Amino acid sequence: MRPHLIPFQKPAALEGLATSKTPSYSFIDINRGSRWFDQLVVAGLPPHGVETTAYPDDGSETFYLFSRGGGELVLPDGSTKTIRAYDGVWYGSGAGGELKAGKDGLEWLAVSTNGGKPTPFAGATMDKVLAKGGVPSKTARAPVAFDRRWIAPRQWPANKLGATAKPWWFYTVDGASKWYHSACISSLPPGGASTLHTHMEKYEGPYETFYIVLSGTALIRNEHEDFVFEGGPSGVYVPADASHQIINNGEGLIWYLTISSRGGTPLKLDVYNMPSGAERPGYLDEFNRIMAARQEKGLPLP
Repeated sequence: MRPHLIPFQKPAALEGLATSKTPSYSFIDINRGSRWFDQLVVAGLPPHGVETTAYPDDGSETFYLFSRGGGELVLPDGSTKTIRAYDGVWYGSGAGGELKAGKDGLEWLAVSTNGGKPTPFAGATMDKVLAKGGVPSKTARAPVAFDRRWIAPRQWPANKLGATAKPWWFYTVDGASKWYHSACISSLPPGGASTLHTHMEKYEGPYETFYIVLSGTALIRNEHEDFVFEGGPSGVYVPADASHQIINNGEGLIWYLTISSRGGTPLKLDVYNMPSGAERPGYLDEFNRIMAARQEKGLPLP
């Protein structure tokens, strides 16, 4: 298994959809080989534009991560939450809301689950969440908004598996979601790197990860190859049992987004509450295997 780069597409059906007040979209289909992810959409609202969203109660879910601008989220009960760049919103099954862009517009990335098909955890019903006129009804479930100002950055220490200290903003929904484990926004200084590691299915279930570089240029490294990954519009999909590392090989700070599935079974190993490195069961052996594979292929060793 290996990570692979997936280009964005703008289907003909979406051409001409956006107006001066409505969103513009481009998206990629990431359901090729994925057990959990369906699409990743890049969306944008012009200044003071509006998007109304309501999801059917069919077991599917969507995660929004805001990358630029600001505005507000209107919940089904009429209350509002301020939205800023790098905040997040999780729409569970049957949730609805309305996004209103501020004076600078609003851009976000939305990752959806696998086509609305029920997961092994889902006992989905098919309640309607749209009232007349296509707006979320008051019976729609409220999405969960994450304000990154109140979430302390998590520092993962440097270790012999290649990581350097970096901040992470974790938006974790593992206790409520049937699909996702977490979404997180990260930054890396020049020369910074994540651990070269693998999410092994024997410990973590069929855990999958999706990377988007929001700004800057990164190097993606695995046991097979190295390739450059520039900020938008493209993404890197990492299936279970695929080695991967993200490295800032440029001259400026990079920001990137990681969205992770919880896999088809509850996690057997709570890796996010353990040091990122050799303390995790099997990780040191896996790192040594990756190094041997790269050496055999004549690839540089980190």
